[in-house]
Amino acid sequence: MTGQRRLASRPTVNPNRKDATMKLKARSGLRWMLLAAVVLAAPAPSGRDDATAAAMRRKLKYADRLLSGLVTQDFGRLEGNAVKLVELSGGSGWLARQTPEYALFLTEFQRAAGELVTAAKAKDVEGANAANGQLTTSCVACHKYIRGDASKP
Repeated sequence: MTGQRRLASRPTVNPNRKDATMKLKARSGLRWMLLAAVVLAAPAPSGRDDATAAAMRRKLKYADRLLSGLVTQDFGRLEGNAVKLVELSGGSGWLARQTPEYALFLTEFQRAAGELVTAAKAKDVEGANAANGQLTTSCVACHKYIRGDASKP
């Protein structure tokens, strides 16, 4: 076959098939980027102490690692960081407000993080993705409440 160029065979791709992994990565990545933007752009509420600020920084670190575990389907990483979020949310640095509304946000966060732990143990990527969405939604809603703009659309 001298002088002839051999073309590498390409795998057959079905254009109608949706790549679930890529969609999962895109949705999850956008959620966490939005959450990071909300957290980082939020002015510190008056009276916020160093312990709360440190807890929120750790929350973002664990959430980032959780996302990494989710999109790579590293269920050990996913579970470990979800457990850390549950534990972190029970600490005193987490309590930014002593109100019934804040208690509801905290309960929802802990429930979603617990569902992430359960889904990771079951190696259920769709369940983990759903719980991750709920976790992100609870964070954004709570940060709106803390800033005082929860009534805004």
